[in-house]
Amino acid sequence: MLPALLVLALTASPSQPRAISMTGDAKQTFRPNQVVASFLLSASSRDQAGARKVNDEKLAKFVRACREAGVEQRHLTINEGGATPEYRGNEVTGYLFNRSVILTITDMARVDDALTAAVRNGGVVSGSVMIQNTEHQLYETKARVAAAQAARERAKGVTEALGAKLGLPINVNERTTPVESVPVGSFSVPVDGQVTSGFANREMIVTSQVTVQFDMEAPL
Repeated sequence: MLPALLVLALTASPSQPRAISMTGDAKQTFRPNQVVASFLLSASSRDQAGARKVNDEKLAKFVRACREAGVEQRHLTINEGGATPEYRGNEVTGYLFNRSVILTITDMARVDDALTAAVRNGGVVSGSVMIQNTEHQLYETKARVAAAQAARERAKGVTEALGAKLGLPINVNERTTPVESVPVGSFSVPVDGQVTSGFANREMIVTSQVTVQFDMEAPL
């Protein structure tokens, strides 16, 4: 838990209500429970139909390898793809068929197995790999509660030191940074080796700041 920031405001006039404001900060660290990576599958042929056929064959091999590495079929998002002409000068020499496949890897013990299977079977990493936690809102709530508690504890300590009593909250302002996905870049692929990404052990951090204005009661 981060230290709370004191923002003390006391009214000078006894006829006006006395208040104390305190800002509490907190953070929660947690691990991802899934990794999302996008791969491009490409295949060339002299005609569009041939390029698609080769790509379909590559896709079948890619999907089979990923399934064997622990990726569920429902966690494979396959783009329809399309063919574009290839040129030599102004002459069309063939067609390149591209399609993308997004893997959502939920077996964190087999993340590197799945990534290895993908790149060994024709997949080229496209864009940044993302780590995610589907329960991120739970950690956001925990950070928010911890920040509010930090604000209250500091306000109570200061109020009692002044010989007064902490009353009920009057106003609350809260700012929590949501963390649903974190880009972690790409990964290296050793020749004929196993991918070692470390993605499963990356930390995700959510921070929260809560400012509370409390009534400050005079002692009896």
